[in-house]
Amino acid sequence: MKVNVRFKGLPTSESLAEYTTRRAHQHLSRFGHRVSAVDVRLCDVNGPRGGRDKRCLFTVRVPGLSTLQIEELDESFYAAVDQAALRAARSLGRNLERSRRHQAAETAAREGGTS
Repeated sequence: MKVNVRFKGLPTSESLAEYTTRRAHQHLSRFGHRVSAVDVRLCDVNGPRGGRDKRCLFTVRVPGLSTLQIEELDESFYAAVDQAALRAARSLGRNLERSRRHQAAETAAREGGTS
């Protein structure tokens, strides 16, 4: 799984990039090689004014499924990354389970129709 971290409108932070990569791997590694890439964009929506304006956008690409996008806003980039990674893992798990159930139903219908 390749993780690409980008910063928009703020200085690049190596420690935040490493933290983001580590959290993405921690939450999404259970899906193995199904996840081909994760793009993370971090930006400060209101600039130096403060508030709940640190945005983290996770884009998870899985071949055979639609692209998954999760956006989180928080007062801290670290908290936004944590929440986005957790939500991405949960959503991806649900999407993969739905896909498995759908494929199983199609297989059962095909086998039942040919008998």
